[in-house]
Amino acid sequence: MAGRPSGEITESTLVETARLAGLPLGPGRVEALLPQLQTLRQELSRLHELDLRDIEPAGIFIAGREGQNG
Repeated sequence: MAGRPSGEITESTLVETARLAGLPLGPGRVEALLPQLQTLRQELSRLHELDLRDIEPAGIFIAGREGQNG
């Protein structure tokens, strides 16, 4: 399934991702963010496990439609 989170978020992946994004993270910030990101990743995994094939979307966004206001 596309968009499925993969891999565990570790201290090294957090530090490397922040470095690549140009975001300075001190050791205290890494310690504060890591458990929050790990929890978020677990919750996203649980959402991806749901079978939503027969569920219709509540709304559909179509960008760039001509002749419509708003």
